[in-house]
Amino acid sequence: MTKDSKAASNSAPKQGSAQTPITHFSKENLNPLSSKGRLAFSSFALSLAAIVLFNLVVWAALRSQLIPARLALDRQRALAYYILWFIFATLGFACVTNTFIKRWACVLGDRNLPSSLKTVLRFSLLSPLLAYPVTLITFLFFPRSPLLEVDDGGSKGGHLSILIGGCLLTIAVSTTLPVSIFGLERIDFRSSLTPLIAGRSNQLNFPAPVVLKPILASATPGLRYIFWMLSDVVRTRMLSTAVSEFDSPLCRERLGFAGVEVRDCYFANLRKMATVAPIVSPYFALYFETLYRQETASAFKMELDAKVAEKQRLLAEDPTAVMGDGTTLRQGFAFSLLMLSNQLELLEAGPMFVERTHFLSPPALLHAFGSPEFPLVEAGQDIQRIGLIEKLIPVFEFQLANVRKYLDSDGRALGTEEVTMAAEVRDMQSRIDAVKRDPLMIGKR
Repeated sequence: MTKDSKAASNSAPKQGSAQTPITHFSKENLNPLSSKGRLAFSSFALSLAAIVLFNLVVWAALRSQLIPARLALDRQRALAYYILWFIFATLGFACVTNTFIKRWACVLGDRNLPSSLKTVLRFSLLSPLLAYPVTLITFLFFPRSPLLEVDDGGSKGGHLSILIGGCLLTIAVSTTLPVSIFGLERIDFRSSLTPLIAGRSNQLNFPAPVVLKPILASATPGLRYIFWMLSDVVRTRMLSTAVSEFDSPLCRERLGFAGVEVRDCYFANLRKMATVAPIVSPYFALYFETLYRQETASAFKMELDAKVAEKQRLLAEDPTAVMGDGTTLRQGFAFSLLMLSNQLELLEAGPMFVERTHFLSPPALLHAFGSPEFPLVEAGQDIQRIGLIEKLIPVFEFQLANVRKYLDSDGRALGTEEVTMAAEVRDMQSRIDAVKRDPLMIGKR
């Protein structure tokens, strides 16, 4: 081989390697609505920054309009803003996921990623927790990084192992913290059911928190919300079945309200259960509380009829023998006020309930990426509360007015308890007024 031919052969590889970046960058797809093609690091970072800026501006603009609409209970205007938010969030999130998919296609040396990996990326970017390790690991493939892209000598299997390992490590760390950033320390459904399932081996049991925490930590806000609501259905139904059993051990505690012994077995145990693991929706608790109260009312009416019949019998035998002590009347007032108090408590903020913020936390990256589950979860909770308030508040006010009327006419028969009952009526009215002032609990979040 001559000297000239050797020089030509040595120069050929150098020429090819110099052209590799040009060929590579020419395959970039900067269209954010497409998931095909590749993106180099600089194009990925700039595209993502522009999309994040768009998502944050849309979120801030729509939230500023949503708050006054929600405060005024303007349902049509609020619904319009929620729909707009969902449309823009869906668009923004699609652009974000496409950008990540094209970047990982470049990192892994594929023209198009397999659909399974695309699905994993989309799900991870929807998760409040997994979005962090996925974003951090993606940005580790910067120019001159020790983590080389496959085209430059990196390992495809190694990169996927880093991605999966980073997600698993994040889940493990987040679920072993003493106080979880998601409020997952209050997810012990099984402990909340312990008094109900004691001695009932055939009853449905929940998995242990060590199993549930990683699942709910990595889940998307919508899946967290749905799972928690399903737990509400199961737990409130199990409680209803347990307290309806004859001589239930859950109902042996003597309970009082306004100085009178009352039957409040279902709600007293519901409060204990929800203190251990709160509920997200009052619908199911309200339904079973109503059933229990109807059964209690029937039993109370039978007892009252029996007392009236006994008094009539004694009165027939000796007209001077019967002296009313007001006990039955006090029980009637206490029963009516207790029913109102329990149902009103299901509309108030308190330790019995887990708020939507637990399902959306931590929200920073989800706002930046435009998660479409945010408007869905928030609108769902607003619709739920508005529906309950519009249905129940007029009933509460009507029932309280009746109690007030009877108290005015028959209050003297209560003796010293008249003051206690009147105070309960005033307290109930102030609680109703507080719910009406802030029906969506905007000031309590």
